[in-house]
Amino acid sequence: MATSSANIRSTERFTTLTLFSSMLIAFWIFLGYETLAVGLALLTLSLITRFYTVAATNAVQKARVLASYEGSFSDEPLRVTFTIVNVSRVPIAFLEFLLHHSPYLRASTQTSGTTYLPPRGSVKISFVFDGRVGKHLVGPLKVVVRDPLGLYRSVELPVGNPIEVRVMPKPSEALLRRALITSKVAALSRTRRVGVGVEFYGVREYMPGDELRRISWKHYSLWGKPFVKLTEEESSLNLVFLVYLDREAFSGIYKHTPFEHVASVVASIARYSARRNDLMCLHASAGGTHIHTRLMRGRRAYQEIMNSLAEIPFNPEVQNSTQFKTLSEVLGEVYRHLPRDRSIILLLTTSSSLIKEAQQLQKLINFLSSRGHVTYVVCPLTQAYEVKGLPEWGKALYRLKTFETIRNEVMNIRKVRELGIPVMAMGPENVVQEVVSRLEALRS
Repeated sequence: MATSSANIRSTERFTTLTLFSSMLIAFWIFLGYETLAVGLALLTLSLITRFYTVAATNAVQKARVLASYEGSFSDEPLRVTFTIVNVSRVPIAFLEFLLHHSPYLRASTQTSGTTYLPPRGSVKISFVFDGRVGKHLVGPLKVVVRDPLGLYRSVELPVGNPIEVRVMPKPSEALLRRALITSKVAALSRTRRVGVGVEFYGVREYMPGDELRRISWKHYSLWGKPFVKLTEEESSLNLVFLVYLDREAFSGIYKHTPFEHVASVVASIARYSARRNDLMCLHASAGGTHIHTRLMRGRRAYQEIMNSLAEIPFNPEVQNSTQFKTLSEVLGEVYRHLPRDRSIILLLTTSSSLIKEAQQLQKLINFLSSRGHVTYVVCPLTQAYEVKGLPEWGKALYRLKTFETIRNEVMNIRKVRELGIPVMAMGPENVVQEVVSRLEALRS
């Protein structure tokens, strides 16, 4: 699409050049024909640069823009790359760019600059962000075309479309190792029954029809007759993650908001349960976004849960209050998807959301318990971090605000416990081990 003259603006440099050229032309009678030639040459040059700016702006509007990103976990840098492909023969000497992105995503590099776009060529512009859990909008890329002399500039032009980046939470390897060691040392996951599994249980004499691959050749060489290995039955749980968060869960210290704490806890427990081959699913209601997955096992279930957590928009600006569901409504939907066997429901929420519906939640927990299901309420507490780079009065305000938040959380949890609802309230680094210990106790 051709660019109209209204999209091209002259700069102060053009005004200065025009006044100087006019003066040379006006005084050519006194200064000679050379000044007239110079004045006309300068005006011609300004006209040529205007034609070039129009042509370059047309080339930018016809250019193709490809967007991609690298970095899928919250502990990795998120690199977003925009590739601008110039399909015309007009070189763009000065292309100023500015990236618009979500205000909740912190950039590690400059989001503006100047580049050169060759004719029939391309240029890659990369931006690095400090990744955090959720879905974020990056773009569009807005550009301004200038001529080499700086006499004209185009209006701000958006090129390409914004890209949605999805970042998954990173499970804590240290917490996973600690949970695995705890369950093995305490032998919490032993069923002590013969069945399908991988753990060695014992041997019995060979019987016609047994598979040859199950023969224990060690016992055969020891006793002189074939024995068949027996395995211990694996214990499996039906685990339902229920994440219920309001908009306040998306506010706080960068990468340490309640939403990010909850996502990290879910990721760590889901990865552990995937190794135990548990049946898992996720129901999430966060900031007006509702996501649920099907009951699946193993690595597939873990990956589905991680992808679903990455689909939650970080701090969504939801204007329609009808998109928000109460905790009772969400639990009702979860109950309709529960299998008939015993299921363990892990409700991960904040104390502010919990105190609003504590009485109704108690009735729902009792109802689920009467149907044979087990419900655990988990509230990761806000952590206090030492801040650097602030003046003393800023540090004092930060400590005051943090301690006030922690005090309100503790008071809300105390009120909920007084109503008879058991709540696991502790820091994110201790929640995983506590939940795993309770899950393993239910396997036996």
